Amino acid sequence: MKRFVLVLLSALVFIGCFTIPSAAYENIPVSFASTRSMILGDVDGDGTLNLSDAVDILRYLSHITPNDYISPAADYDQNGKVDLSDAVAILRVLAKLDAPKGDLMDNVKIETSVPSSAYDRRSGVTYPTAEHRFYHSNTTGLDRGVNVLLPANYDSSKKYPVLYMLHGIFGNEGTLLGDSDMNIACIYTNLVKDGLAKDMIIVFPNMYASSDPNQQPAFDPQAVLPYDNFINDLVNDLMPFIKENYPVLTDRDNTAIAGFSMGGREALFIGFKRPDLFAYCGAFAPAPGLTPMRDWAMEHVGQLSEDELTFEGKGYSPSLLMICGGTVDEVVGDTYKKYDAIMTRNGVKHICYDIPGANHGGSVKTGFYNFIRYIF
Repeated sequence: MKRFVLVLLSALVFIGCFTIPSAAYENIPVSFASTRSMILGDVDGDGTLNLSDAVDILRYLSHITPNDYISPAADYDQNGKVDLSDAVAILRVLAKLDAPKGDLMDNVKIETSVPSSAYDRRSGVTYPTAEHRFYHSNTTGLDRGVNVLLPANYDSSKKYPVLYMLHGIFGNEGTLLGDSDMNIACIYTNLVKDGLAKDMIIVFPNMYASSDPNQQPAFDPQAVLPYDNFINDLVNDLMPFIKENYPVLTDRDNTAIAGFSMGGREALFIGFKRPDLFAYCGAFAPAPGLTPMRDWAMEHVGQLSEDELTFEGKGYSPSLLMICGGTVDEVVGDTYKKYDAIMTRNGVKHICYDIPGANHGGSVKTGFYNFIRYIF
């Protein structure tokens, strides 16, 4: 603590002002000019975390800095604003009271095959069964089904992070849970048991958000539109239902979204549109159509233009953005590589990897395994 006080006093001497009005420390929105790769806390951009970074934040908060721009790196706790807690956190690091925050994506270690110990059912281990529920969707005007997978040691007095897991085309809320080849519930439970993943609530929605109960998905532009409408159902109807009925943590750092195939495409779309809600986004063999392109089935107009595949100016970027695909996928081919190229060109920090020898469905097990080990 003595070291912290010395560091704090040094910062105040550096700032040249011992008497700063308390109003100066109110939360100040950030003018984010860029959210590209950065070192959290490195406000002055010199590549290291040092006293001048904390001073820059204090000067900004006390209105000594003459303009309203502050580097996005100043948002050390990644809560969407720069306030006194960011400066204090940096000072604590400099005083060696806390370890510096690292970039999650720089520390991810991908495994391209899942060990059998992760997906096999183990004797003596209790594996959870999902609760099937219905919620009313104002977006569609219908009651819609959803499966909610609770931790094996679920305690309603605790609060849990939440992952929304999206199925592929022609699927529903039971598809990913019912596929024994994917073993999602087993992988999740085994990883938690081994201390390699955190307890979480996993929500499996029906992603086909159509107002017409008789409409069916198909490979044509009109028939896939309800998938694009799911973002509205998710944000306005499903997430409030989950919040009301389950003990979930609702901040972005405790909320993730991932999906397979069409669900991977929609997870990316939602992740890019609402980075304020989701800090983690995963796409396993994502389908075409996030950006304009043509595949074997149809011409995709694109949910976003290639230039819109960015987090520039949005104030948030994911802690983890992960995409992958199988090398022998005969359904969506190498679409994930096309998205990878666009993101790379746009300066979007992300992880992209191949799954050798995997077909379309074969990407889910590996993708899910790598993703949930690093979220939350």
